[in-house]
Amino acid sequence: MPQSDKIDGKIKRYPRYLIKDEEAKVALAVFPKKGIRQVPKIPLDGKSIQRTSISEVQQLLQQA
Repeated sequence: MPQSDKIDGKIKRYPRYLIKDEEAKVALAVFPKKGIRQVPKIPLDGKSIQRTSISEVQQLLQQA
């Protein structure tokens, strides 16, 4: 299911993945590196989505 975001009046779509197991559920949207300064919004309430750097993702994967 793609993530949609409105930037500069245009709707952009990004791949989104849902990862879940017995203990956790994570929605992961993948944004282009060029858009690193753009803050995507949650479609339902308009709040900013928390972004994570590649190094933070790598650290989380090493901990798992």
